[in-house]
This record gives sequence, structure tokens and C-alpha cells, in this order.
Amino acid sequence: MGKPSYVFLEGEEPEEFDWAGKCEDIVVATVRRTEVTESDLINQFARAMNTGFILDWDTAKECGECESTGGRCGFNNRTKKSLCFCDDGSILTNNSSGAYCKGTMWAEPIVP
Repeated sequence: MGKPSYVFLEGEEPEEFDWAGKCEDIVVATVRRTEVTESDLINQFARAMNTGFILDWDTAKECGECESTGGRCGFNNRTKKSLCFCDDGSILTNNSSGAYCKGTMWAEPIVP
């Protein structure tokens, strides 16, 4: 038996809803307001998802530089800076020199 799904319009989530107890993951999906109404939200949302949607994002150029040195690229939403997670456990943020785990370029360490 599958797990239940819950669909809410953004800003219309019930305050008493137990997110931690009922949800394994939270996913935000954008659909046109004209494609869904509150009266038949779950069926219309499913129909909107089945018709397809566009995913689009930009990859920071620093990601390629980080990954080419064995790191994994990330992003700090608070500081709006690219991060490079290195195998040795260090986390580097890009500066004017770029973000690298190994090599000759300097990187600024951050404290998590």
C-alpha cells in the first residue's frame, strides 16, 4: 500500500497540520493558478503534473571548477555563495579566485 500524499495551495496550509509526523519529504511544485481550484485540488493538481512542467536552473561556473578538483558543488542560501564540499571534510566558498578542493587556487574556508 502506498503512502498518502497531501496537496495544499501555498499559504493555505492548515496551521495544525503535523508536517514532521505525516510527511517524509516536502516538495513545492509550481502550477498555473488557472489549472487548479481549491474545490478539486488533488485531482486537478495530479492532472497538471501529468501534463508536464518545465524545470530550469542555472549552474554556477564555480561548480565545474569545484567538481573538476574532486569536490561536490553546493549553495548557501543565506550568504548566496557557491560552496565546494571536499573529500577531506572541508567546505570552501568561492571568492575572486574560485572554489577548489585541491590545486593552487586559494579558497576561503567557512565555518558551518
